[in-house]
Amino acid sequence: MAAILQITYKPDGGSPREWTVDIENPAWDVRSKTEEVTDWPWAEFRSRLMKESGKAEAALLWVLRKRDEPKLQLEAVMPDSGEVTYSVQCSDCKQWASTEDDDDHECPAPAKEDNAVEGTDVDPEA
Repeated sequence: MAAILQITYKPDGGSPREWTVDIENPAWDVRSKTEEVTDWPWAEFRSRLMKESGKAEAALLWVLRKRDEPKLQLEAVMPDSGEVTYSVQCSDCKQWASTEDDDDHECPAPAKEDNAVEGTDVDPEA
């Protein structure tokens, strides 16, 4: 499971907003407020979020939006399909991939050194 999750929220007719959450070690407000509104400890919340629970998604979006919208009520957060997208950061190459493509992600090949010639072996003792 990827540890870094990027959430993009684009309400219909509104400007997109992005947040990055370390789901293995979330910010305190994310962890405490999601537990408060769902009654799930963080491990259960994270598991349900990864299984695309609507309640978990709404709770997380509410906590993140509430940072800039202090009067936002949880009941008002009902994202429509396509308003919220998730990307995960590969722990190896640090590139972002859609959560739908996470299992298919392949890290790019490492860059070759300028003086390396493909298909030749170099004797380290030479």
